Amino acid sequence: MRDYLSAYNGEMDYSNNLQEDKKIRDCITNYIEKNIKISSGVEGIAWIKIQKRIDLIQIIIYMGFPKLLIDDKPQRIEELQMNVQKYVHRKLNIAITRISNAYRHPNILAEFLAGKLKNRVSFRKAMKKAIELTEQAGTKGVQVQIAGRIVDPYDISGSKRGGNLQFNT
Repeated sequence: MRDYLSAYNGEMDYSNNLQEDKKIRDCITNYIEKNIKISSGVEGIAWIKIQKRIDLIQIIIYMGFPKLLIDDKPQRIEELQMNVQKYVHRKLNIAITRISNAYRHPNILAEFLAGKLKNRVSFRKAMKKAIELTEQAGTKGVQVQIAGRIVDPYDISGSKRGGNLQFNT
């Protein structure tokens, strides 16, 4: 079980903290989406954890593929920190943590599927590839559902199961 994605240190103004967290998360995802070009189209952000203290805000970004942000150019983290600092009036500390088996996380898998569908890949092939990636990552089972207007005038939906997954889940 995972902790909450935001932790506040005794601050009573919950609504302003929540809005500030939303701005921080949007700023980070927009920066990574614009500045990191990946061949598969997956940024690899699993979740962003924000811990607020009295004089410090610590942001931990859990990524499946952090080497693209860290190894490529070391000044990118400083640039990201300067972008986020516009929305925050306290000292900021950003840390990036790698997730092992990135395709086990549903957000990263959803980004992968969305990227495939944007590149006009058949939705059945995209679902099959997503199931294959999750099984290679070591999951026991996965269910992938796609619905909506994928091809211009047609309503298409599909559901596919992989692994040992019970029907009532």
